[in-house]
Amino acid sequence: MIRTSHDVGDFVRHKLLPVVGNLFLAAIVVALGFALATVIMTPKYTWALTVTGVGFYLMSISVNPLLGFLLWITTAPFSRFYYLDVKMGRGIPDLTLSRLCAAFIMAFLAAQIASRQRKFPRIGKLDLVMVLFCLGFAISTPMAVSGPKNAVVHFADGYGVPFLIYLFARMLVTNRRELRSATVALFVIGGYLSVVAIREQLTGEVLFWFRDANWYYQGGVRSLAGLLGNPAFFGAIISMIIPFTIRAVLNSDNPSKKVFGLALAATETWAVYLTYNRGSWVAFILSMVFLIAFYPRFRRAVIPVLLVAAVVVVVSWPAISSSRIYKERIGAGIPVLYRLGVYGSVDDIIQGKYLFGLGLGQYHYAYLRVMKGIYGDSPWPAKMMPHNAFLYILFTAGLVAMVPYVLIFVFIAVDGYFLWRRAKRGATWFEPELVVCFGAAWVVYVVQSMIIDMMSSFYPNMVFFLIMGFMYGIRDALPKEPKEAETRELAEVQAP
Repeated sequence: MIRTSHDVGDFVRHKLLPVVGNLFLAAIVVALGFALATVIMTPKYTWALTVTGVGFYLMSISVNPLLGFLLWITTAPFSRFYYLDVKMGRGIPDLTLSRLCAAFIMAFLAAQIASRQRKFPRIGKLDLVMVLFCLGFAISTPMAVSGPKNAVVHFADGYGVPFLIYLFARMLVTNRRELRSATVALFVIGGYLSVVAIREQLTGEVLFWFRDANWYYQGGVRSLAGLLGNPAFFGAIISMIIPFTIRAVLNSDNPSKKVFGLALAATETWAVYLTYNRGSWVAFILSMVFLIAFYPRFRRAVIPVLLVAAVVVVVSWPAISSSRIYKERIGAGIPVLYRLGVYGSVDDIIQGKYLFGLGLGQYHYAYLRVMKGIYGDSPWPAKMMPHNAFLYILFTAGLVAMVPYVLIFVFIAVDGYFLWRRAKRGATWFEPELVVCFGAAWVVYVVQSMIIDMMSSFYPNMVFFLIMGFMYGIRDALPKEPKEAETRELAEVQAP
């Protein structure tokens, strides 16, 4: 039988090329395996861990973008401890796991959009103010103490990557199944952060050493030093996750899941207490007040518990008021006086540069020069910070950045309100209590932003914008409402 050129072409395309491709791939895998095995036996074994680990993350994203994305977010704090950050040498920004994964997911989703496998979400007012915030901050980079390059890197880690996480979550979480996977990831984060915090406070042993020294609060109360490096970061993240844990308990009909959820919620609450961070306590309490106000099932379940707790507090008040925790944490006045001093001296510190700010890192020197702080004339062991994210942005980049930064939270609150109203009318596939959980997370983050400098808290920023991305993702998946319905709701909001 004589083969035609057409038959030969089919043979090459459908049989020969796949075999050659598989052989080539097998050869690459064997060569990489041999190279890694060789490197592991040398002092440069960490490179083998880096290549294998980073490759695993990128492969996971390629196979299943949502699960790969959640795997990255869930394990991001551990990257520095397991050689997953690529050190680039002096003067070159490191290729951290978060930077690599953010860049890879962005390229992967862009390719899917270009091939029409995925749609880009519609651009809204929140997206526009995020862009304006980035542009406003970019104007201040030439004034940074450490130079424009370091300012850009710091901003990219503090807000650039979290903004991308918001976009990724918005594109990847659009239905019930994906939302379930997302909430499980939140439970994992809340669970392991709680265990790390509780273990460190009970044993005094710091796992995943983050700082050079084990710090204490005023009066000798232990301050969390491991993994995230700041107890306020532990408190912010865990407090944002607790409302979702509570919702899972209240919605579950499975007794074993209910018990597990209650145990997880109790562990997370205990961990927030053990941060001994007043900002975390205030944010947690206000988020619970928010849940009580807008979550009827939670209100009915928690009010009897609160009444019992109130009786216990009244009976035990002499012991509570005389405890070291109460005296040293509730009664600590210097941090409060410092913040009040900053609030009352904004004009002196910023020196009239309201529009574009002082530049990244300049606040420390401006404060010491103008105020000669409450802590004394000598510099504080760490860089002085305003301990308020909104003031931090004002001092660093001025009103051109702070105004859109404030609008980010305003627009999230407004969009969340309209989404909650739609859920209340039964126009969504999820219950309004889910939106209330998003609102409680918003409360925690905004309250903490008024007490600490969130730009330096990379992981809390990532988790917050991850949660907000979930909210906008499920909102985008809903059918668009008629314009008159939205106008009617807006009129109701503005009505006296």
